[in-house]
Amino acid sequence: MLQPFNVLILITTVTLLFFKGAYDQTALRALVVALPSGLIAAQIGITVFKSLSDTGFRRLLILLTLAMGVGILVSELF
Repeated sequence: MLQPFNVLILITTVTLLFFKGAYDQTALRALVVALPSGLIAAQIGITVFKSLSDTGFRRLLILLTLAMGVGILVSELF
């Protein structure tokens, strides 16, 4: 389960910004897609985190960081 405090803060922020009128139609559509996708990805991440050892988790973080760096480098070069 996601940390309740973080979820509460995010829901409060999204709600207050909505009532303030900070979202246009495009942002609301993106929110409808991003919110469930983010929750599903977070649950997958929690499951993977629980199944890895500390060493395995560190290796996964290093691998993902390297992959992101290579992706940024490639996108900047081409």
